Amino acid sequence: MVDYIWEKFSDAYFDAETRQITASIQNQGYLPTNITEQAIRNQTAKGVWVSISLEGAELVFGEGTVDIGNLPGDRSLPETVEWMIKSTGRGMPTVVVTAVSEKGGTHSRTLTR
Repeated sequence: MVDYIWEKFSDAYFDAETRQITASIQNQGYLPTNITEQAIRNQTAKGVWVSISLEGAELVFGEGTVDIGNLPGDRSLPETVEWMIKSTGRGMPTVVVTAVSEKGGTHSRTLTR
């Protein structure tokens, strides 16, 4: 079974409007997200996609959706994705980061302040 854990989901402020968002994703399941090496050789193994969704902010640096590839199983090192965002209005923006895997399902985390 593929089972994700969000090793780290945090933000760091650079000024009043700009912040860095960091998401580290680890597969804690026994099996890798590609399940078998044969799936990689046959090019049928789909990687894990991580995306950011923003409300009240715009993306300044980084891609909105990132393919982090297949995650090895058995608590291997996490894959980290970073973005830079800038607030577009008053109040704190809402940030949702979602990881999607064909075998592992969809997992999201929301950061608000």
